[in-house]
Amino acid sequence: MDTVLFNKITPELDIERISSRWQVRKSSPFYEEIEETREYAAKLMTPKAIIRRIGECKIDEMGVEIDNIRLNSPSLAEILKDSPAAYLYAATGGERPEDKEEVVFDSLWSMYLGDAIFSAIDRAREYAQNDSSRPVAFANPGDIEDWALSENGKILELLGDIPALLGVSAGEEGLLRPLDSVCGIFYAK
Repeated sequence: MDTVLFNKITPELDIERISSRWQVRKSSPFYEEIEETREYAAKLMTPKAIIRRIGECKIDEMGVEIDNIRLNSPSLAEILKDSPAAYLYAATGGERPEDKEEVVFDSLWSMYLGDAIFSAIDRAREYAQNDSSRPVAFANPGDIEDWALSENGKILELLGDIPALLGVSAGEEGLLRPLDSVCGIFYAK
């Protein structure tokens, strides 16, 4: 299966969730600022995702090898050994604009960025479910106890030129940039 890029994702920015979380009523002057930030965010946010079905891979008790790249996690090996289909993926909500520095804006932007990353993850997950005709779950480096965060870079490498395609990169320790980004594996149940 080829790699599929989703780069025109419209983020679902949930103003009701955010106003509820901040305990702001519609009658409050602050509600208007939440709405303005939402409109601004909807214009600038660039959630994207990429997904690739894993073909042949080698699974042993210590991990998984895909295209000669080893992912070291006994738990991941256990998950994938009985899965009828698995997919590498990466998703990002995008960067926050540098021209806005106010504390309130920063907090609101971060909440909307969370919505944007979930929009991107959902698009990739839906693709995996449709392709496999089964429900899927996910596993990410750092989320599984024995799968080190430092292996994020390996997943990005397996997906191709992710810095050019998504604007996402992994540092030495595996931390993804921009911060509202994730990568891992979807697997059919």
